[in-house]
Formats: sequence, structure tokens, C-alpha cells
Amino acid sequence: MVENSFMAKKQNILILAGSGTGKTYAAEHYKNLADIDTIDYMFKYNKKRYGELSSEELKNLVNGWIANPDEYPKGSVKKKGFTGAVNLYFGIKKAMKENIALIPLIPETFKGLPSAFKKARIILVFPEKEIFDEYAERFRARGNDENFIKVREKDHHAVWELLETEHGIETIILKKGEYLTDALTAIDFELVKYAEI
Repeated sequence: MVENSFMAKKQNILILAGSGTGKTYAAEHYKNLADIDTIDYMFKYNKKRYGELSSEELKNLVNGWIANPDEYPKGSVKKKGFTGAVNLYFGIKKAMKENIALIPLIPETFKGLPSAFKKARIILVFPEKEIFDEYAERFRARGNDENFIKVREKDHHAVWELLETEHGIETIILKKGEYLTDALTAIDFELVKYAEI
């Protein structure tokens, strides 16, 4: 068995990676990457759908987010600077005990998670500003519809607005044709492939 230097050092690493960068592929190939899909923890509602929520759900709504009742029925809270579903906060915390936590980089996670995990090494992985068209084609190739692509394009520009401010977080920008695994194999911690175990 290959020694996992990450686990040996008990490091806390949280990677926020943009949509279409290959999070699922990376997690399927590396044992010590825990792919956390925020949709498993919470739902996001826009104003047009507020009418579908019960009064109890509306009370638990924080900044447009509400905890997935199947995962955490008590709703959303503010925890150490992270406003959102408390179950996502604890899901990330649990994953980081034994693995490198990997979650989507969207405006909501960008704004909330760095302040919630100040002791963690946080790495942002995101495509260059000018290459969204390449990612739109990636989305189409995996079967996403045009509405999904429009939302991701809006998120792409919103994240870039945040990236261009002074945030002081370790950031890796993917060039055309690059994926998350290209970035991860170039930085200084060990990834353990499933085949090596």
C-alpha cells in the first residue's frame, strides 16, 4: 500500500473547482479525493419557486439556500462565517478528516467557505476567463441542457469578478484543454490512485 502523505500529516485541504473541470473524474481515480456535491446537501430556490415552500421551509431559508430536508431537517444556519446549510459545513469538515474535500466553485461557496474553514488549505481551481465556450461544449457533451449552460456562464462571470478582487486564496487557473487532474498533479501533495491500493 502506498503511504498517503496527506493522511499522515493530517492536513486539512479543501479544493473548490469550477463546473466542467473534471471533479467527478478526479474523485473516481484518486482514493483520497472526496467529491462533495452540494445538491446532495441543499436545494437552491429562486424567487419564482418560493411559493412552493412551506412556511416552515421559508423560516429556514438563508440567502436563498435551504438545507435538504432528507439530509438535515433543521434547516440552514450561520456557522463560523458560513451562511448556508449546516449539513454541508459538517459534511466538508468530516471529509477533510481523512481526505481532500472537493466541492463545486460557484459564487455561493466562494463567498462563504474560506471564512468557515480558516485553518484549512483552500485551493481554487477555475478556467481562464476567456474560455467559457470550451466549457459550454463540455457541458453539452455530457448531456446538460442550454438552461444549465446559461446558469454556469453566469456563475463563470460572477466567480471571475470575485477572483479579480483581493482574496488571498491559493488559485490555479486552467488553460484551454486542461482539467482538474492536470492542476492537482502539479501541486505539492500526494494523490493516491485506486490502482495503487
